[in-house]
Amino acid sequence: MDANMESSARDEYPSRTKFQCPICRAAGVESSSEVSYTRVNATRDRITRRRRCTRDTSHTFTTEESTRTTSLTEIWIRRSTDQKIESRYSPARLQRDIRRASLGHITDAQLSRVISDVTSSLAERISELGDPLNARERAEHEAAAGAVAVWDVIVMEEVERSLNDTSTRIPHVLYALGVRGQINLAHRPDEYAGFADATAFLSWLFAEHNYARLSRALPPVQTQREETWWSPTNLLYPETVIKKSGERRPFDFEQFQKSIARAMRGRARWVTESKALANWVMVQLEGQRVVASAQLSAVTTMALRRADDIAYLRWAIATKGLTSISEIADEAEDLIVHPSVRLRFAKEGQPRIDTAAPAGDVDLAARLRSLAAELEGSR
Repeated sequence: MDANMESSARDEYPSRTKFQCPICRAAGVESSSEVSYTRVNATRDRITRRRRCTRDTSHTFTTEESTRTTSLTEIWIRRSTDQKIESRYSPARLQRDIRRASLGHITDAQLSRVISDVTSSLAERISELGDPLNARERAEHEAAAGAVAVWDVIVMEEVERSLNDTSTRIPHVLYALGVRGQINLAHRPDEYAGFADATAFLSWLFAEHNYARLSRALPPVQTQREETWWSPTNLLYPETVIKKSGERRPFDFEQFQKSIARAMRGRARWVTESKALANWVMVQLEGQRVVASAQLSAVTTMALRRADDIAYLRWAIATKGLTSISEIADEAEDLIVHPSVRLRFAKEGQPRIDTAAPAGDVDLAARLRSLAAELEGSR
């Protein structure tokens, strides 16, 4: 670039003084900067600026700016489960997803920061992340010619990166449990592995980019017993629930079931199993017209521990008020070392094994049933 072009670039791109000095900022001091040199490349789509600190002129640094041809409104999300276009990138939708996955354990200010971080990162990296929509996809979604698609797992990783902060550690873990805990992650890329159980969760938790300082050897998986159960008909629900505050309210079974579904969301058969779990809890409390919310929470905690590791961890973090990553790691480790008898749900009329025999030990279970039949016949 000749001197005339450089002079023209200075006129066309005037100095800006609001860009903070990164050297001062690293020391905890706020200081702006001014441009001392500007260079535009031959294709005029990249600008290099030399800046100096207005507080300490010995602090100098270089920035590069490039033009973005794709608007954020033309970024679409591609599902990794079936490789289909899902929807346009929407900060509002992402905000709802994060709040839901973190079970509401994130403040508005924290959520606003995360959305801003993720949106800015996508905008800056769109040239490397974006995959142009083909003609059929553009026609189906009425997208502009310059529209690009970004994989959903990339957005999820960006959210995790932003949440991995000292102020949002619990939301970070809850988000990972909610998103990586989706059962359809089996169809996603290996680099975004999902959580099948507590062992998989601990492997993620102790990863170098997460909480490696808490890392410990993973315990061996124990043999877990199973019990098959089905819901009886004509269940009697409590009439009244007493909240922690002492307030008395009519018991709402549908609302109670929804609270379990939030913890189970995305797991195998989570829609039907959340109802079965709710019924299981009702059987344990059957005959009580008035129950305390603490009772419901305790029995539900036990039910989820027997049903699904990941759903249990999500529920336990929220209801037990776990406030440290080490406490969460302990809960996950205890699921492996001291597993509860696993609840399996079946339809009425299917073989029922309620002897809590070791899984797969069909002979022992059959002998126990036979013995029970003999005892019944001898009466």
